[in-house]
Amino acid sequence: MAPSFIKPIELINIKKSSLLLVHFLIWGGPARAAIPPSSNLKEIAAQVADTEVRVRIESSQKNIELTGKSLKVQGTVRQFAKVAAGAAQPVERIKISSVTIAKKIFWKVDHLDGHSTRTELLSEPLLAIEGTDLKNGSKSLPPKIFLAVSKKKIDLIGVLPLERYLVGVLASEMPLRWPEESLKAQAVAARSYSLAVMKERKGQLFQIESSIKDQVFRHVSAGIDYDPLIQRAFEAVKATEGQILVTSKNNIFKAFYHADCGGSTSSAKSVWGFGDASPGAVDESCPTNPLATWSLQLSQKALTEKLAQVLKETRPEVLVASLEPKRLTHGMRADAIDVELTNGKHEVLLADTFRAKLGYAVLKSTHFEVQKNESQNGTEFVFSGRGFGHGVGLCQWGSRQMAANNKTYLEILKHYYPQAELR
Repeated sequence: MAPSFIKPIELINIKKSSLLLVHFLIWGGPARAAIPPSSNLKEIAAQVADTEVRVRIESSQKNIELTGKSLKVQGTVRQFAKVAAGAAQPVERIKISSVTIAKKIFWKVDHLDGHSTRTELLSEPLLAIEGTDLKNGSKSLPPKIFLAVSKKKIDLIGVLPLERYLVGVLASEMPLRWPEESLKAQAVAARSYSLAVMKERKGQLFQIESSIKDQVFRHVSAGIDYDPLIQRAFEAVKATEGQILVTSKNNIFKAFYHADCGGSTSSAKSVWGFGDASPGAVDESCPTNPLATWSLQLSQKALTEKLAQVLKETRPEVLVASLEPKRLTHGMRADAIDVELTNGKHEVLLADTFRAKLGYAVLKSTHFEVQKNESQNGTEFVFSGRGFGHGVGLCQWGSRQMAANNKTYLEILKHYYPQAELR
């Protein structure tokens, strides 16, 4: 699940650097509090407000075009003619790419002022940018970002306080009209997951992805802070401030969650082959999801092409002959898929690997039955399933129904994470 490490350009080796180096290099001051040590849980609530998150917002971009006010690029600020007091600040626009000159990589920064362009080259390993109303296209960004480049492709990484980051996670991961107690449960789960992942990746340039690889995140700009729905996200985060889930050994619990378990959750170990092996929860409330059931049809050829790489079989005459879901543990989810090819070869794939190859949004869960049909159009496989997501930890639709049934966020968390304690 962890993202690949992105190497920055040649001037420094970030992989060997510490969190302190990143902060000194980019912001010119000491780092804020790092992830609190698990042996000192009583201080977590006090420290968590000072913890900053480095979240990768864009990856592998050819160039980055930014707009904002009072932009500072690598600590320098543009000089503008004085304007009358109270007048609006000018909106600046810059386009950033990487270029190679004499076998060295430089940042090419184009300052776009109407019909004219002023270009400068910078040889910094990381490019730090600050500003207000900072945007990448229409996407709002935190006021502090930095860029890293690998093989001429740019990553954009935002830096912001953990609790502010969690507001953006809630606004992206759960409908903010849902009951307050389900929002609180989501806030605790997201905080716990964040801290656990940040600890795992503390030596990396970015600690967390802004996509389904970790948690979906969109930055909530200051301009919409007072939107009534956004206020609900702020309130859920504030009401649970500093609260996290911990294991029996007082380590931060990696609290996975997903959209819809389809009736029962699974252990991390049964889905990914590692992690917590505790039994999941039975959840009868998930059918309240209007998209609780789904179907998928794939031709024999299309299915074979999607699995070719993992099956290590690329001969066009060899096709998938049959699929059999294997349920090795509790619940109705498949833990593994037995794939038989037309040449008689069998391959057993971890169910999550099978789902990843088909596409997480295509095969919505591993809670499915499959049938092979013959028609005038050829052979096709029909999947009939329930739920959406990996099925580990908190079920968002289930938490919604529990909250509607007057369960508190504490009860919701206990239901989905019986092996963890709230601190």
